[in-house]
Amino acid sequence: MEQPLTWYETIPAADRVGVDVMAKWLRRVQWQAFCTFEFTHRVSLPQGQEAFRLYINELERTLRARVTFVLGQERRSATPTRSAAPLHLHALMTSEVPLSPELMRTRWWFFAGRGHHGETADIQEYVRGGRGEEYCLKFMNNVEGDWWHRNLGFYLPGMPGPRKTGHKAARAFTRFRSRTQEE
Repeated sequence: MEQPLTWYETIPAADRVGVDVMAKWLRRVQWQAFCTFEFTHRVSLPQGQEAFRLYINELERTLRARVTFVLGQERRSATPTRSAAPLHLHALMTSEVPLSPELMRTRWWFFAGRGHHGETADIQEYVRGGRGEEYCLKFMNNVEGDWWHRNLGFYLPGMPGPRKTGHKAARAFTRFRSRTQEE
């Protein structure tokens, strides 16, 4: 009997090369959480992106620290029996302060709904070597997926800097370095 393909094996070989290169680059970041976010109602891609942007802004206000993420967006339901919306998000997240799974979950519910059993936010501790980077990027070459990130430059030296340069960006980078060097 043949074994079913894993999610990784379903990525076309040519696309897997790009996913692997990006994943290797992202492994240098000390991720704290691997998350799957869903919605209780149908949302368009722009609506989903706006909800996630507002969610990150709320987390940053609450934590008083920047949140760094890589987000993979898939426009098909992760769990057809649970989710009313085909758009769902996979994210790797970190910050210079500890990220509380409970805080992350309850803040997401505010923007996307809780569902019957709170299943719209699955927050797990990041497992190094668990292919979380590949999972977030698995649809990066697929028309049903997109990916985006924020604040990666703080963790990946040599990455092109922010488009905005000046005193504000310099102060933000200095604050980040001072907070991360204290640990």
